[in-house]
Amino acid sequence: MKGATVDEQAVSIQVNGQLVAIATCTPEKLDAFAVGRLVCEGYIKTRADVLDLRVNARQNNSIVEVELALPAAQAGEGERRHRGQHGCGILYYLDCAPESLKREWIADAPPLETFPDLYRQLFEAGETHRDTGGMHSAALTDGGRLLHHADDVGRHNAVDKVIGAAVLAGEDSNTYGLLLTSRISGEIALKGARAGVRWIASRSIPTTLALRIASSASLPLIGRAPGKDAHVHQPGYRNAAS
Repeated sequence: MKGATVDEQAVSIQVNGQLVAIATCTPEKLDAFAVGRLVCEGYIKTRADVLDLRVNARQNNSIVEVELALPAAQAGEGERRHRGQHGCGILYYLDCAPESLKREWIADAPPLETFPDLYRQLFEAGETHRDTGGMHSAALTDGGRLLHHADDVGRHNAVDKVIGAAVLAGEDSNTYGLLLTSRISGEIALKGARAGVRWIASRSIPTTLALRIASSASLPLIGRAPGKDAHVHQPGYRNAAS
């Protein structure tokens, strides 16, 4: 679409009065964005950790103020000391990854034939936002329908928003899978592991770092999920093409 643009704005997240993040995102669902980011950075696990949340929407730099129980705020600050930068976002060093990412159970990947319909739902849900070609989409799903959906200029932001939406609704993310239009980066794999999703599927492919994180967290990844060349990255899973 000639001359089309998409919205992008700076957003600051404060925890107990302290600035913990400045990011840019599509200025929608900012409450879910902030909560999802805090889940993925190790501050909180459930809605009960959030004592208060206020969104101050402004034209150039919106501010989300979050009040957390003190133990949650302190835990998050401890995790932040192990962060580094990489090409696809902020990532914790693997040798500092907390034991909480590791789980004993491994969810089965859904039947591959379910993904074309799930992606049809995802494309229909984001049709208005993606008509410019400038947006990424993410959704949480029970394998049959979309439960939470978000579009954003940043693929990591879209993931934060759907995770945050589930937490704000008082839901447990480990009952859902995460559906993406973007590739599965190491950062996104870490977000999914932190939130406890059952699996992550993309119409693109995972990175090698994403595979390392997913293996450590016993998290199945499905690459090129809606296509005929779909591939499940999961120990013990036999792909149709293999």
